[in-house]
Amino acid sequence: MNNITGQGPDSPTWRGGRRVNQNGYVQMWVPVDTPGRPKNGYMMEHRLVMQESIGRPLEPWEIVHHRNGVKDDNRIANLEIVTRARHAGMVTCPHCQETFPVN
Repeated sequence: MNNITGQGPDSPTWRGGRRVNQNGYVQMWVPVDTPGRPKNGYMMEHRLVMQESIGRPLEPWEIVHHRNGVKDDNRIANLEIVTRARHAGMVTCPHCQETFPVN
């Protein structure tokens, strides 16, 4: 990256590439060739940690859930991949396919 773009370690405004967004999630600046990298270059740290742990890029529909609910606790032991329904507190019965809330 060059300093004309205002992004990356060559930028005069560089502060280490790690920031916390307005929702409390940690974002990391990642190189252009990083799978799942958004256009602004800042990837959610929990997605990056999971992707590196499983050894493949995450699918856009895969949600990385913080087991303890702490948004900046990105230890792999605290992360799991879930479906959108599971993340919303819902499960689907594998037999009847009925979806219901988990308490």
